[in-house]
Amino acid sequence: MECEARSREIERINRALRMHKDCIQEVMRAESEEELLESVKRVMVEVGGYRQVLSLSSESCPQFQFEEHCPCGVLCGVLRGALETGKGVEVKGTEEECSCCSLYPDPKDRCRLLAVPIKVRGECEYILAAYSDAGRGEFVSEEIALMEELAGDLSFGIEVLRLREERKKALESLRYASFHDPLTDLFNRAFFMEELHRLDVERQLPLSIIFADLDGLKLVNDTFGHAEGDKFLINFAQILKRCLRSSDIVSRIGGDEFAVLLPKANNETARNIVRRIEGALKDLSFGPITVSASFGVATKEDPSQSIETVFSEAEKNMYRVKIGSSASLKKSVLDFLYNWRRSTPGYNLDNARLLLALSQKVGEAMQLEVKDLERLYLLALFHDIGFVAMPEVEVIENAEVGRLAEGEFRRYAEHVEIGYRIASSLPELAPIAKDVLLHHERWDGEGFPQGLKGEEIPLLARILAPVHEYCDNIFIKGLTKEEAISAVARESEKKFDPHVVDVLLNVLSQDFLKDAPPEAKSDDDFKDYWRHPKKHLMQRSFEPS
Repeated sequence: MECEARSREIERINRALRMHKDCIQEVMRAESEEELLESVKRVMVEVGGYRQVLSLSSESCPQFQFEEHCPCGVLCGVLRGALETGKGVEVKGTEEECSCCSLYPDPKDRCRLLAVPIKVRGECEYILAAYSDAGRGEFVSEEIALMEELAGDLSFGIEVLRLREERKKALESLRYASFHDPLTDLFNRAFFMEELHRLDVERQLPLSIIFADLDGLKLVNDTFGHAEGDKFLINFAQILKRCLRSSDIVSRIGGDEFAVLLPKANNETARNIVRRIEGALKDLSFGPITVSASFGVATKEDPSQSIETVFSEAEKNMYRVKIGSSASLKKSVLDFLYNWRRSTPGYNLDNARLLLALSQKVGEAMQLEVKDLERLYLLALFHDIGFVAMPEVEVIENAEVGRLAEGEFRRYAEHVEIGYRIASSLPELAPIAKDVLLHHERWDGEGFPQGLKGEEIPLLARILAPVHEYCDNIFIKGLTKEEAISAVARESEKKFDPHVVDVLLNVLSQDFLKDAPPEAKSDDDFKDYWRHPKKHLMQRSFEPS
């Protein structure tokens, strides 16, 4: 009897050894974790003689909360023990049935269960639960040891598979990155040039190329910052993708340059696609900047044509279009800025007209040349254009009444730098860009953004400062003329150039508006200013009322 039991025990050990060997072979052949676990479970049933094998994961049994699946607590305790000890745990003794235990295939097998944890990278990720036939007897120590060893082999196999998968994903990611623009997710120049030559075959003719240059990107970057410029590019890229055919290849080949390959598309088809893109762009704007692009189209129809020549032709055609569109874009921006300033918080038409008229009279009294009077006129109109990129209305309003908190002041102070960048981007405003930047400097050096002092501050900015203060005292703070004059006089040699203050006070002692021409009251007076500035200044035309 004892010999027979020993013989059965040796048979179980031999079977466990064969099972272990076959399982290792399956581990080496597996291509995925799922395949590895399923093949091991099959071998354990077919070769090891187990009735059933389960692999429990934190996904199939969330966070290994076994209580939901084992109300009686018996199986739950075994699995919990495997987790806590890191070793195999065997159920012994109880024959009590439990029909509620969803982890148990058959209540009769309750005393024939061996659970071993599978750790990956130091964490238990699986529990291998082997169910034995009721009459098979308890698991022998060698069998348990082999199961624990198998768990270690499975852990190593899973680690190898994960490393392989991670390497595969890393290679795919590198390949994707090598051919895609990270910002717009379009193909990049390297991929475009590769596809350009791959598609340069007769069966793809006619092969058209669209070369596009996004207008106004520098202006968006200068006005709103590069983060907003990135959104500008992304929006344009999305429109390109929506308007193209599935067979077309669109790439970002430079900062604001894009190119499209259209296989089996003649020149008219390509031009229709350009018109479709232009139509989509009409519904997209970015603050003062209407989103637009310059397009060039060229088509290869003859196999003897060089594809590089066709590409170069598309680029040249784009630049011909861009020469005309650039001036149109900047004119539309200037129109927007003029209309925008009238809708800003606290804008007062009488205040603006007084600022223009009074600054011109001070400039004339200081014997400025006509070109400087032109610049002063523009500075009085556009000195605060930086507010176009500041949606915080309360910051602007608080600044006007002198109630800025420290954090608000830092935000408010940014408008001069934004205004400087906008003005620098527009030929009509470039001559006053530096004055826009420095019009908040003070005579005593306590101003911003550079803390300039005295005559380090440009003359036009020194003229505008006290005039602007006087106008705000009248129309925003509600002071009388005498009170406003006194307030400006008190700041002489502190905030303001004392010579400019003297000239201003002398001008204010006269009825300086009496000779303002009737056309200054016309609503069309300023709209053509940048076309004929000298004519307007000779008429001494001021802000229309």
